[in-house]
Amino acid sequence: SFIGYLLRWCRSNNSWYLGFLFWRYLEYVYIKIGNQFIKQISLLTKLLLVFTALTSYGAFWLSFAAINIPTFGILAAYQKDMTQLSSALAFYLIAWAILSFIFMLLTFKSTVLLSGFFLCLTALFSLLSASYFVGSVALTKAAGAFGVIAVVAALYDTFALLATKQNSYFTLSVIPLPGSEAKQKK
Repeated sequence: SFIGYLLRWCRSNNSWYLGFLFWRYLEYVYIKIGNQFIKQISLLTKLLLVFTALTSYGAFWLSFAAINIPTFGILAAYQKDMTQLSSALAFYLIAWAILSFIFMLLTFKSTVLLSGFFLCLTALFSLLSASYFVGSVALTKAAGAFGVIAVVAALYDTFALLATKQNSYFTLSVIPLPGSEAKQKK
């Protein structure tokens, strides 16, 4: 296959960096295709919060990538004063913490894990912002821990909401918040 050929070529020419970039490109393409598919389905099924959240966080990753891609010249513009770059990134992450907090407020009538997911994202962006302000590695590690918790909550909640008796041999239960229309699965 073409992919196998490219990988053999990268290995034979000791071009580990090209192989790494190739895998990063494949990862990016598949994630973006999956994200687009989920966004379209959620828009069609009127899950507007999911559509808005996925579109927003997709824009976050695109903008964060643009900051780190040398062609855009954003990092090069701050080479003389890295404290300005840290402050700019901190304010950038504060904006995403505020958006995550708004999403958390909008999930108070859903499930515990969905609200917990957005709470962890709010903590993640807040701690990352604080780490850029003060330059603390400990805050960055704490933010990473909240990121891992957010991913686990999102995966569990996604599987619990998608696995039904019609398409799965087992289902996971979700805990609805008071006033929620979400039903407890048995």
